[in-house]
Amino acid sequence: MVEFDIGGTWPVIPVLDAVSQAVGETVTTTTSTEKLAEICRKFDIEPAPGRMPGE
Repeated sequence: MVEFDIGGTWPVIPVLDAVSQAVGETVTTTTSTEKLAEICRKFDIEPAPGRMPGE
């Protein structure tokens, strides 16, 4: 077994900020379902059926 030291100081970042950074555009709690679906398609992500923003 290989051990990895992941100790140290880690940045704290809100989830929506992390998602926004990852996709290159602002994602908020008011981002429309249509816009979220567009972002998912861009990154080849299949959203769970029946889910709404924030779930």
